[in-house]
Amino acid sequence: ACNIGGVFMKIMLDKSAHQIQAGAEKYNIQFEQLRTPLTQYRRDPLGMIPYGLDNGAYSDFNEERWLRMVEAAQGDVLCKWIVMPDRVGDAEYTTSLFNEYREHFINCAFETDKLAYVIQNGVRDEMIPWDKINCIFVGGDDLFKDGQLARDICIKAKALGLQVHVGRVNGPQRFVSWFDFADSVDGSGLAKYTHSLERLVRVIRSLENTTQTKLF
Repeated sequence: ACNIGGVFMKIMLDKSAHQIQAGAEKYNIQFEQLRTPLTQYRRDPLGMIPYGLDNGAYSDFNEERWLRMVEAAQGDVLCKWIVMPDRVGDAEYTTSLFNEYREHFINCAFETDKLAYVIQNGVRDEMIPWDKINCIFVGGDDLFKDGQLARDICIKAKALGLQVHVGRVNGPQRFVSWFDFADSVDGSGLAKYTHSLERLVRVIRSLENTTQTKLF
């Protein structure tokens, strides 16, 4: 986590718990874990590293594998949120998927108090199931992710006491642009490439030495 002007934003890494702990010791930053059906990393056996459970739909959605991970996350205090299935750039279809799988969860007696809704291009306020989620996950293409609408939605989410997570944050510019709005971020490049993570660590160090004011 990085404390920038009183704002704590977590960096979630799609890595094993051992790798995340090693990174925390190396950089003196408390990372969290992003778990997906693609890599299937296990949660921290020591029960120390919180995680968000993604759906892997950005690459190739494996429903069976994802549902198995969702079932295992039931009642897990380390699990912060579960990202419901989505379609990149399609808010209408994403909303339909959310409703479909939430009904499935209810029928299977799964927990429904840790659901994350992915905002996508074309989203409207009335489409967002505000009273059925605990997290807004910022998806969409680059134009949407970097635009004002996504930020306006996240400002409302924070006012409602919801968490905000931003996906595909691989570089300093997007990281800095979101630290006033997001509780956590992730990026595949941060997990795969040491130089990308170290570049972001340098940005965090520079921000820690700068006085920032968060305006409401």
